[in-house]
Amino acid sequence: GNRSLLRKLLADLLRDHRDDAQAMRLALARGDMSAVQRLAHTLKGLGGTIGAQTLQQRAGALEAVLRSGRPQEAPALLEPIAATLAPLMEGLADWLARTTQAGAPSTATAARLEGGAALERLDELESLLRNMDPDAGDKADALAKALGPGEAIAARLAVQSGEFDFAAALDSLQQLRETLT
Repeated sequence: GNRSLLRKLLADLLRDHRDDAQAMRLALARGDMSAVQRLAHTLKGLGGTIGAQTLQQRAGALEAVLRSGRPQEAPALLEPIAATLAPLMEGLADWLARTTQAGAPSTATAARLEGGAALERLDELESLLRNMDPDAGDKADALAKALGPGEAIAARLAVQSGEFDFAAALDSLQQLRETLT
């Protein structure tokens, strides 16, 4: 198969769905059951697509409860979904990091970020991380998108920054700096 395409799809999945459990909690707290139901439906499909059967079953159960008009049962079903999703996302981030070829940036990465742009972005992100600035997550996401899905260190950095794990993100930033210089 096409390993590059798989890596891109899984990196997109990680980027787009790593915060779904928290989004469902917030929607539930707002009483926005349609948002919770949409997210549950998405996670059910996602679980089926990637073979995460437990996620598929748990999200499907939540979707069914909401569809049948029993929102009072939703909180009890949400935490098992979160407990399933967290290690799945962590595993994806680890897999993306391990499958990057020796952590070396691709030729395409160099072409996209020539002229010192990558180093400027890294310097800016490092400052945000050192100051424990919540904006670091957005900057790390933008950097990961610019570098592309094949750059697993950048994907891991984006996850860590988004989770406010600033110490780990600084370590990943240093690794990424070493691959780009």
